[in-house]
Amino acid sequence: MSEGVTVKLASNAEFDEDVTVKGGTLDLNGHKLVVTGDLVQSGGTVLVNGGELEVQGDYRVQSLSGSTYGNSTGVLNMTNEADTVKVLGSFVMQSTADHREKLTAGTLEIGGDLVQNNGANRYSFHTTGTHTVVLNGTQKQTVNIYNNSKENSRLNDLRIANTSAEGI
Repeated sequence: MSEGVTVKLASNAEFDEDVTVKGGTLDLNGHKLVVTGDLVQSGGTVLVNGGELEVQGDYRVQSLSGSTYGNSTGVLNMTNEADTVKVLGSFVMQSTADHREKLTAGTLEIGGDLVQNNGANRYSFHTTGTHTVVLNGTQKQTVNIYNNSKENSRLNDLRIANTSAEGI
């Protein structure tokens, strides 16, 4: 998806491949989007908008140049109680965008690791309100929040549902 383009789902959809969001807005508009590979969001906005996003690989809010990941200008917008993002792999946030008013409701389920890298914005993973993060992996999971404090990036409501012997 390119800069300035808005894609608003009119029905459920599935992409049987990796997906890259470079700019514009991907509005789920109350529908379910399944990505069978990885989702890399180097820019733009993923507006969950009462819908469900299922990423069967990793979801990376990062730029990608060759095989090197870096800062993204991307925004993940979860402000509706019905918003659901399910990531079977790891979720990596390395955005330069302020997320203080963007992650206020809904549920983010992560089956792999949760990583917030230094993306030059200490509020890049700042969850508030009723936003919930569920770690539900079947193997050992790691949480690494680079800018972690109650003023900076933080987890508002963390639920542990990991079923592995190694845990979190």
